[in-house]
Amino acid sequence: MSLKFQEEMKKKNKSLGVSEALNPKTMIEMNRTSNGIKGVIDTLKGQLARLEMEIKIDEKGKSEFDLVIGQLETRKRDLTKRIEMNDVWAKQYDRQIGPFEETYDNMTGEIGKTYQNAKDGHARGLEVLKSEFGYHPAFKRPTDTFSATPFKPK
Repeated sequence: MSLKFQEEMKKKNKSLGVSEALNPKTMIEMNRTSNGIKGVIDTLKGQLARLEMEIKIDEKGKSEFDLVIGQLETRKRDLTKRIEMNDVWAKQYDRQIGPFEETYDNMTGEIGKTYQNAKDGHARGLEVLKSEFGYHPAFKRPTDTFSATPFKPK
């Protein structure tokens, strides 16, 4: 560029010439400031990249949780249906089987009474054997004409 052109430019735009604001000291300070700003921007970009990666990991974890929650909700629905079916079955059982259980309980009670009668009869029979035939339940004597194995029902 010619000297004349530079002078014309200085006249048109004073900031292009040598000014007090753009001395070497000011340029060094501006350079330091711009480097500091660049460092902050780079740091923020790194932090932003880490946060975006963490967000992706969290979204993946959230989708896994959603999958497990869906499976648990399906299981809950199945178990609720099963409980309802079991309630219906239990009510039907009580209606239809309940009377038979009562009859069974009565019959087993009667069987117990019948068995007690049989035990009492057996004990009376042993007494008759002892008094009439000389039977001894603990051991057999050589003179005994009657032989039997002692038995006592429980």
